[in-house]
Amino acid sequence: MASPVKDKLSHEISQERRSSTQIGTSGETTVAPYEETGHIRRDISGLNMASLAFNICNSWTALATTFAIAIAAGGTFTVIYGIIVVSVVYFAVALTLAELASVYPTAGGQYHFSSILAPRKLSRVISYICGFAASCSWVFLAGAVTILATQILLSFPAYYSKDYVPQNWHYFLIFQALNITTHVFNLLLLKKTVWIHQVGCK
Repeated sequence: MASPVKDKLSHEISQERRSSTQIGTSGETTVAPYEETGHIRRDISGLNMASLAFNICNSWTALATTFAIAIAAGGTFTVIYGIIVVSVVYFAVALTLAELASVYPTAGGQYHFSSILAPRKLSRVISYICGFAASCSWVFLAGAVTILATQILLSFPAYYSKDYVPQNWHYFLIFQALNITTHVFNLLLLKKTVWIHQVGCK
């Protein structure tokens, strides 16, 4: 016998699917937005969120570490116009997510959108794959940002001292030190230093 919680959840999901299938099928049909039951205090403003997203996406670090490779591969043409092309593509992605978020403003994000909009037989599979890919991207992105910062830090002594050769354990120690530092910062100092997220856009 199914529990009341599972029955309620199944009923809510079925209602979401029915409302989502009505989008765009009739000019008279309107989709009721999720009712707001409460408000959470916001510690990050709109500008802070945009700056935070720009910094989390590793834009400055990735550009600095791949600048020499881009110039060697295609010259300044690749560096300048490549950023423009990528920005246009990601702006289209942002518009799509904004449209979905305006209809389904939930914390689940993409995996929730896919569970609602996908066919009934494939909704769970597609939602699981989408959520799993998003979780993996967070882990990989955090590791990529930290290892790039580690390589930049160790490149300074290697450049100024010809006798110094970075070892693997050097990379590992600095990598873990950066992980611990950012972890402690996010736990204890983030709310007191929200302004720091605007530095990347100034």
